[in-house]
Amino acid sequence: MPGKGICIDTLVLGNRLIVYKSESYGYLQFIGGSEVYQTDVINQEYGMLSQNCAAPFPGGHIVLGKGDVYTHSGGIPSPILEARMRNWLFSQIDTDNRDKCFVVSNPRKSEAWICFPDQGQTTCTTALVWNWQDNTFSIRDLPSVVHGNTGVLPFTLTDTWAADTETWDVDTTTWATSDFSQAERRLVMASDVNTTLYVEDQGNVLGGSSSTLCYLQRQGYNFGADPDSMKTLMSLFLRIDAAVGTIFTVYFGSQLTANASVVWQSPFTYTVGTSLKVDAITTGRFNAIHIECREPTPWRLRSFGPSSWMSSAAKPAARNRCAIASAAAVTLPTDSVVLISTSSLKISRASALDDSPACA
Repeated sequence: MPGKGICIDTLVLGNRLIVYKSESYGYLQFIGGSEVYQTDVINQEYGMLSQNCAAPFPGGHIVLGKGDVYTHSGGIPSPILEARMRNWLFSQIDTDNRDKCFVVSNPRKSEAWICFPDQGQTTCTTALVWNWQDNTFSIRDLPSVVHGNTGVLPFTLTDTWAADTETWDVDTTTWATSDFSQAERRLVMASDVNTTLYVEDQGNVLGGSSSTLCYLQRQGYNFGADPDSMKTLMSLFLRIDAAVGTIFTVYFGSQLTANASVVWQSPFTYTVGTSLKVDAITTGRFNAIHIECREPTPWRLRSFGPSSWMSSAAKPAARNRCAIASAAAVTLPTDSVVLISTSSLKISRASALDDSPACA
């Protein structure tokens, strides 16, 4: 097979077999006749990091290469990471265990999961998740998994009369139904450390734990203003879809430069159904916001709007509350802006895979 590097893996794309090497990728195609197969190099700059580091999606293949993540449809590669995210990803991967990385698609959510071992880990403990429909990224913890794939899970009855302890007034389950639809493929991951199979997006805790921390964070926030001016963040209006009474912890931070470490303030509490906003004062050229929840319940940050005041580049933002209030520019959240939808739990134990019994 022509092309630079050693052969790593192959994956079908249309009527071609894409052959990935360490420094390039090409194709093998059946043409019949005396030659039988045709081969050629597609690209000599992008390859594959290790085996199982490519997955199909509607636009072709997504591939974890050496130093970048890219997609292609049988031709020119298209990198999908910006510099900051790319630097973060490859600084997190444990170099000695880079061969444990793998990529798996999750068509049910229009996502591709780039799974890798963090520094000091020997199995995959984190996933960079790309939503190919929205072109957005999120980061998720993994329970020390070694492989993942999608498929239709077996039909099993989980709610029997004998096992149902709830009364008619409060019981929401359906008689003679399975937890898994036979009409869709689900993402399942395997862990040899925990000898367990996990199914994605099933339940509200991670692998049977009592709670799972889920958080959203934004740094380098300058309100779309002059990056040299000082901004004071006074309060944050939040619109969160969650059960009434769900408690969130909110942190405010500031940065004097975009690349500086964030100086975080003490946390504040926001309660769904009770709180309208969170009040705090933090000043910097850039601000940071961190919102987290430990309750095992699905939630969605619909939008947020800061109340802020800013000064010229030469003067620090005023600390006088009356002066700040009179000059504040308040942006209230609107229903039309959806930032992210998430759940405290994304992975739980699967009862079975194919016809085999579940691992204990």
